[in-house]
Amino acid sequence: MAAKNLYGQGMEGRVLNTTVSDTTVQTSHVTFLNTLDNISYQLISTGTVAGAWTVEVSNNYTPGLGDNQAPNSGNWVDITSLFTTVNAVTSGGSDQYIEKSSGLIGARAIRVKFTPTSGAGTVSAWFFGKGM
Repeated sequence: MAAKNLYGQGMEGRVLNTTVSDTTVQTSHVTFLNTLDNISYQLISTGTVAGAWTVEVSNNYTPGLGDNQAPNSGNWVDITSLFTTVNAVTSGGSDQYIEKSSGLIGARAIRVKFTPTSGAGTVSAWFFGKGM
């Protein structure tokens, strides 16, 4: 059974919200998947920004909290193909919902990245996960 938090049976929140005006890759906050079985993202872009979203996981990311835990930026692996179709963003903005297609993700941590190719605007990502 999943641990409960402020949101009841799940975990949710905005993990990325930033203005984009160049081709700098934007990376979300990391979410730990310790008690989460089902996960989804809502990926939003506004303005004329165009680019691509990716979903990545890591088993060795460590934020460096606590006395015995050294920070480690982790090694990240692209698992975008394990999610329902993640569409490229074209100019004019988009709003898409993606979720894990089937099975569970056994990784420790997850994040999304947006790689802009042109234009300007705002990109944001909302995460939701729940235990079964």
